[in-house]
Amino acid sequence: MSEIIGLVTIILAVIKKKILVLKNKLMALVCIEF
Repeated sequence: MSEIIGLVTIILAVIKKKILVLKNKLMALVCIEF
């Protein structure tokens, strides 16, 4: 069970990082456009 929880936490951390990167890219695009 602990192994599954560890994998889930790692996956969530990776997803959060990817979302942050996408948000930063979108903000950069918006700043360039306007």
